[in-house]
This record gives sequence, structure tokens and C-alpha cells, in this order.
Amino acid sequence: MALSKILVSLLVALIGLPVFADANDDRHAQIMAQVSDVKARLNVTDEQAEQLEPIFLDSSEKRFAVLEKYGISGDMRSSGKKIGFAQLRAVKRDMDKIDRETKEQLVGVLSESQLNEYKKIQQEQRAKVRERMMARR
Repeated sequence: MALSKILVSLLVALIGLPVFADANDDRHAQIMAQVSDVKARLNVTDEQAEQLEPIFLDSSEKRFAVLEKYGISGDMRSSGKKIGFAQLRAVKRDMDKIDRETKEQLVGVLSESQLNEYKKIQQEQRAKVRERMMARR
């Protein structure tokens, strides 16, 4: 049970990312589409939009680097490779650090109401991941 909670936490940390894009161009396009959706929902100003893009891009690139660091890829399930408990904990720890850094940067750009809406977006995304996890069982 603890392993599944950590796995869900890891996946929740990855929310909003096209985690296993095939090529960097595709990955960048997917990230930009998601950034665009978040910016629209937050109703950001042009100035805020200019500040948010590098924050989200940097966060996404750091997340991909963590996945690569631990050898996590999209074909793991089909290849039969398993992620160990210690590896999951390490990935989650690194992802949590990236989340904290990103949130600190967002505080300097978004208003309080926008930050609250951003938190709602994250909660909705977490719920979607949980649903997908439960459907796989």
C-alpha cells in the first residue's frame, strides 16, 4: 500500500507534464500548449505571461532531467522494467524540490487569486491522475 501511495505522489508531482514525449520538439510543443492553457485559465496579463513561460519551461526541463537521471521512460511498463521503492522515493523527493522552487517563483508573478486558481488547477490534475491510476488496477 505504501508503494502505491508513493507512486501516486510521484505521478501527481509529474502532473501537467507530457512526461514521455518522443522528441524534444514534441515535448516543447506539448509544454507550451499546457502553459497556454494555464495562462488562459489564470487570465494573466501580457507581462505575467512573459514571466511565466520561462518558469514553467525551466520546471518542466528539470522534471525531465530527474526522470532521465533515474532511468524512467515511457516504455518501462511495456518492457517489464520495474521502479523500485527507493527509486520512487528519490524521484518524489527531487520532484517536490522542483515544485517548491516553482511555487516560490510563481508567488513573485501571480496575484493571490491567481495563485489560488493555480492550486485548484493542480488539485484537478491530481484527481485526474488518481482516476487513471485506479483505472489501471
